Amino acid sequence: MAILEQIETDLIDAVRQKDGLRSLVLRGVKNAIHNFEIGKRPNPINEEDIINVLQKEIKMRKDSIDEFQKGNRSDLVEKEQKELDIIIQYLPKQLPESELIKIIDETIIEMGASSKKDMSKVMSIILPKIKGRADNSTISRIVSEKLS
Repeated sequence: MAILEQIETDLIDAVRQKDGLRSLVLRGVKNAIHNFEIGKRPNPINEEDIINVLQKEIKMRKDSIDEFQKGNRSDLVEKEQKELDIIIQYLPKQLPESELIKIIDETIIEMGASSKKDMSKVMSIILPKIKGRADNSTISRIVSEKLS
């Protein structure tokens, strides 16, 4: 089942079960996808676009969690974390770090990259391979460590 179809089905279930937080989050995600789709017209939206929207929603939640932690707002941290957990369920299965490192190592060897100057080139090759299956900040951190 496609990601958007799954979100719509789960939204209906959440409304029926009166799960307020889940239905609120899924409505927000669905609206974000819809807004992206409007901006992309006349081209149809695809799974990769939906994954990008989900990753943006996740990044917003993570940024909010960081800010709330700085402000000692554990109640809001907890709420944002619950929302984050709901959204993460719709991303493709995440790669374990060991497999991620293997892909990065292979790409670095394949490109002959040797310094941090090559980081953007390596990232431009790796990101499409791993799209949605790993956090971009984690990928960036590992590539940076490897090229140091």
